[in-house]
Amino acid sequence: MASKSKKKKKGQRGSKASNSPTRVIDVRQAMTQHLHDAAFMRLDQLLDAEAGSTHLALAADVFTLGSKAAESFVFLPKDPAALLARIDSILERLKINDSSTTGESDRVDVILESAKRLRNIFGGEAIADPNLLGVMADQAIAKPERRERLPSELAEETRLVVEALEHIEAGRDEEALSVLKPIGFRSVMAPWRLLIRGMVHFYGDRRDEALETWKRLPADRLPHAMARAILGTVSVAFPGQTKVDKRNLAGLTKNKQPDLLDIRNDLQELFEEALFHEVLLKINTWEKEGWISPATRNALHDAIYTQLLITRTPDQAGAIYAKLRPPAWDPKLALPKAIGQFFSGDPADPHAHAQIDRFVESTQSNPHLSDSDRTAIKAVVNASIAFFLGTLVKRFNDELLPDAEGDSDSLKTIQVIGKQYLERMLNAVQACPHWDAPLQHAPFAGIDPILLPQELICEIHETRLKARGDDLGVLFSAAESYIQTDLQRTRPLVQQLIQIAPRDQRTIRLAWNLSTLSFIAAIQNGNTDEAEQHLELLSSNVPSDQPDGLLELYRAICQLAQDPDTDLESCLVKNDELKVPRFASLLLLEAISARCGLPAKTRKKLRDARKPLSKSPSLQAVSSACDKAGRMLVNEKLDFPGRAGMKKELITVAKRALTQSKIEAYDIETANTIGVFVVLAQDDVLCRRFLQATPRHIDWHIVSLVRALGVDLELASSILSDVMYADPAASNSLPAELRPIALRLYEASEEHYNEGMYSDDDDMDFEFLDVDDIPDDVMNSIPPEMLLAYMQDPEAMEAQMKQMMPGKLADALLEVLARRVRG
Repeated sequence: MASKSKKKKKGQRGSKASNSPTRVIDVRQAMTQHLHDAAFMRLDQLLDAEAGSTHLALAADVFTLGSKAAESFVFLPKDPAALLARIDSILERLKINDSSTTGESDRVDVILESAKRLRNIFGGEAIADPNLLGVMADQAIAKPERRERLPSELAEETRLVVEALEHIEAGRDEEALSVLKPIGFRSVMAPWRLLIRGMVHFYGDRRDEALETWKRLPADRLPHAMARAILGTVSVAFPGQTKVDKRNLAGLTKNKQPDLLDIRNDLQELFEEALFHEVLLKINTWEKEGWISPATRNALHDAIYTQLLITRTPDQAGAIYAKLRPPAWDPKLALPKAIGQFFSGDPADPHAHAQIDRFVESTQSNPHLSDSDRTAIKAVVNASIAFFLGTLVKRFNDELLPDAEGDSDSLKTIQVIGKQYLERMLNAVQACPHWDAPLQHAPFAGIDPILLPQELICEIHETRLKARGDDLGVLFSAAESYIQTDLQRTRPLVQQLIQIAPRDQRTIRLAWNLSTLSFIAAIQNGNTDEAEQHLELLSSNVPSDQPDGLLELYRAICQLAQDPDTDLESCLVKNDELKVPRFASLLLLEAISARCGLPAKTRKKLRDARKPLSKSPSLQAVSSACDKAGRMLVNEKLDFPGRAGMKKELITVAKRALTQSKIEAYDIETANTIGVFVVLAQDDVLCRRFLQATPRHIDWHIVSLVRALGVDLELASSILSDVMYADPAASNSLPAELRPIALRLYEASEEHYNEGMYSDDDDMDFEFLDVDDIPDDVMNSIPPEMLLAYMQDPEAMEAQMKQMMPGKLADALLEVLARRVRG
C-alpha cells in the first residue's frame, strides 16, 4: 500500500507503535485523552511531515487546551524543558514567532498567547501576570519547589496556607484561622483563606455557613474545585454545578392552579437561594396557564431585577437580565451594570462610585418616575452600597486591623471605605429625611413584601437603622476604640453618627463619653471655660441609663476646679433634691475629681465629709454608691489616684450595711445593684455577707450570681443579674433590643418555678424555662432587626450572645430566634 512505501523523515522525533506517519486524527486523539505532552509531540511530528500552514486550526486547539490544562493542574509535563523546546520547534515550523504580526489571524493570536502562558508557567522566570500567579500559587501548595518562582510575599502567604491546612487536618481550627490573618482580601491567596474558613464551618456541622462562604470562590481557582469536592461528599449543591431540586416545583406539573401560599413559599425559597432561572420558568408557566396577570408578571420581574442588585454576583446575573422585561425606570439596565462593576471592582475606587451616582442623577429626569419613585431609588441604591461597604468595613475591622500597623495599607483602606460608607448612609437618610418609607410607592415594591430585599428596607427605616448591630455596630466599635486614644479622631465620627442615628442610645452614649473625656481633659489642662462648653454638650446628650445627679456632679467639679474652697453643701444641693444619698454623691465626686486631677487637698475634703456617713450606712446609700461608682472603682484599667482605696472603702461599707440590715424580699432593685458590685469586687467576705442578707426563696438570680464566683456552680441559676441589669455600656451587657426579651423569659421561668413550688414534687429544683414553654408574647416581641441579623449570620449571633450571657440563657434566646424564623 502507498502508506507502507513512505519512509520516516530524518528530522522526525518520536514514533508510534506502527511505522505509519503521524496523522491529524492522532493529534486529536491525544487531546481527547488529555495526553497534552503527546499532543504537542505528535503536532511537531505532523508539522515536520507536512506544510505547517494547513494545520493552523489544529495547532491553535493544541496550544489552547494545553495552556488551560496547565493552569488547572491537569497538565504537568514530565520534562518542562523538552516541552518548551518542542513549542519553539512548532512555532518555527508554523513560521510563527514573537516578532510575527499578531493580526495575521485570530488563530495566530491564540497560539502566541497560549505559548506565552506555557513559557511563563514552565519556563522558570518570575511571573507578573496576576492570573498566572494564582495558578502558580495554587500549584505551589502541593509542590513547594514552585514557590521559588513566586514573589517573596506571595511565597510566604503560600507557606501560611500550607500551615493552616495542616492545622485543619489536625483539628486546630482556631490556629488555622489565626495563621491566615496576614492574608488580605485582595491577595492572590484570598480564595484559600475563604476555602479554609468554609472548611472550619463545614467540619463544625455548619454547612449552610460553609456554602455561603464558598459561594464567593472564583470558579477558575483550585479552592473552588476543592470546595466542590468536599460538598460532593455530602451531596450538597454548589451554585451553578448541579441541577435544581425539583421536589418543590410540583405546582408546575399539575393542570390545576397552585395554591397562593404554595406559590409564595416556592418563590421565597427560590429567591433566598438566588435560583432566578427557576423563578423565570415558573413565571412563564403561570402566565401561559393564565394563573397570573401581566401586571403580576411585571411585578415579579421587577422583584428579580431588584434581588439581582444585591446578589453580588454580576458575572452570573447577565444571562438573567437578558430574559427580564427591563423596568420602565431603567430601560437600558444601567443600574445593574453599574452595581455589577462596583461589586466586582475596587470598592475604594472613586470611578466606581461615580458611575452609580450618574445613574441616580439620570433618574431625576426620567418621565416614567414620580417624585416618590426617585426618592425611593436614591435611598435604596445608596443604602445597598452602604450595606456592602459596611460589611467590608466589618471584615477589615475584625480580621485585618488587629494585626495592622498604624500606617499600613489596610488601615488606610478601611479609612477610605469607612468614609464612603458614611457618605452613602447619609445620602440614603437625606433621600427620605422624615422616614416616610417611600419604598411603598417604588416601582419594584408593589409585590408581596416577602420578595423585597429586606436588608435594604432595614437600612432606610429609622427604627431598624438605629438598632442595627451589623453595620452601625462597626462604626460604634471603631468610635469606642478611638475614643480611648484619640479624641480628635473620634469627634467627627461621632458628629456624623449623630446625623445618621441621632436617637440611637449608642450614639447618645458615645456623645456623652466623648464630652466626658473632653471635659476631664479640659479640667486637667486648667481650661475651665472649655470644660463648661463640654458641660453644655453633656446636658444635651444624657443617656437614659445614666445615674441621677451625675451631670450636677460634673458642674460641681468645675466649681471646685475654679475655687478649691467652694462650699461642698452648695455643690450637692441638686443631688439632695434628687434624693441621692449623700455618701454616694461624695464617693462619686471624689472619684471624678481624682480622674480630673484636682489637688489632693480637695479630694481629702471630700473624703473627710464622707467619714461620718460610713459608720452606719443604709442599704439605700450602699446600693446608690455601688450603682454610681462601683464599676469605676473596680475597673483596674482606670488609673487615677485613690481608686484602690475608694474600692476598699466601698467594700467595707457594704459589709457593714449587709451585717446591720437584711435586704427585704421585695427589694429586688437593691439586691440587684449590690449583687453586681459583689461579683465585680470579688471579695469572699462580702460574698458571704451578701448571701446571708439575701432571701433565697425570692432572689434566686442574685444568690446564683454570687455562687457563679465558684461558691456553688452546680446550683447556679441560669439568669445572672449582671447580664440583666448591668450598665448597657459595659462590655458584657445584653443588647438593648434583647433585654426586654431576656427579662420576659426570666419572669416566665420564675412563674414556672413558683407553680412548681406548690406541686407535689418537693424535690423540684429551679430550672430555666423549657423551650416548649416559651410564651407567645416572647416569640412576638423579637425585633425585626434581630431576626434579620440572625438570618444573615446565625453563627456570629450565637457567638455574640454566648460572650455576653450564660449558656442556658443564650441557648434559650437562640431557640426563640430559630423558632421565630421558622415561623
